[in-house]
Amino acid sequence: MQEYTFFNAHILRAPISRIRGLLTLLSLKVNPEEEKQVRELLVASMNELDQAVKSINSKLEASTSEESKED
Repeated sequence: MQEYTFFNAHILRAPISRIRGLLTLLSLKVNPEEEKQVRELLVASMNELDQAVKSINSKLEASTSEESKED
């Protein structure tokens, strides 16, 4: 449970918070160079979030495998 709490509080929330902030920036009128930078940061944050989700899935699959071995 502690591992899930840490993962949720840090690993998942960080990229989600960045994505929300970056989307807010995009809603403002920014110059083309700033918009390009924001879009690049969005891609990086989305990739980070994707990796976090994949990591959670791997942990869940490993946990499920271990539980079925114990049965």
